[in-house]
Amino acid sequence: MEEVTLSINRIDFNLFRQQLEQLDASLKANNCHQVIRDASAAIDQVFQSQLLILFDIRAHAHAKQGHHDAACADAEQMIKYAPEIGAGYARKGDVHSMFGRQTRAIDVYGQGLEKAASDHSQIDRLTAGKTTATLKSETRVDYLEKLPIELANNIILRLSQKDKSTCLSVSRTWRKRTMNYSVAWTDLVINGDEKDLQLVNVLPDIGRHIEKLEVNTNNDQLRSGCLHRMITQHFPEIRSLKMTGNAYFIRMTVI
Repeated sequence: MEEVTLSINRIDFNLFRQQLEQLDASLKANNCHQVIRDASAAIDQVFQSQLLILFDIRAHAHAKQGHHDAACADAEQMIKYAPEIGAGYARKGDVHSMFGRQTRAIDVYGQGLEKAASDHSQIDRLTAGKTTATLKSETRVDYLEKLPIELANNIILRLSQKDKSTCLSVSRTWRKRTMNYSVAWTDLVINGDEKDLQLVNVLPDIGRHIEKLEVNTNNDQLRSGCLHRMITQHFPEIRSLKMTGNAYFIRMTVI
């Protein structure tokens, strides 16, 4: 993950106060028509500016903690709620760029410039982000791709399960090399961490390497995902399966 500074918007608490004061004046005047107009304006204003800023702030914090997927999820919420506003695209592009995923960043910045073209407040940010990501992409060196396969495998073997999961999202080369190295996946433990869902999703690809699988979580999505992929995929090397979390799964201990 690159060490960069992400910009964030600040909440304008005066905006809340101004909207409430206007609404209160209309209520005291018993002007129902104006109350509806003021309340509607307040909802729109709070929705478009304050809610988006809250998502933006949380996405920024997730990114600073190294939580790429969580940061992108908040940015996607910003885009979902206000696709005509550029802030969501800018945030998502910034996050991708921060994590070294310049191709994805370029695509997102481009989407923002196209779909939020009328949001002049974000045009400069989107344009600058796309330009920076393009320059980084052109000068980027993928060291794992250049390493001999034996040395790359030795590095992968020394990584924690969480770090191996992260490697799956870095690039096509990292994903292919990490998934294809059988020794890296002989033992797999699913504990319900945020990276575990990604591992469950790639079980069809790494399942052929797994000899021992332990699923220790109450997360129904993770447990059912593991079972579904075991039923529908072939795990020729698996020797041991342990699933815990409730009475039913505790009884399923060994294959």
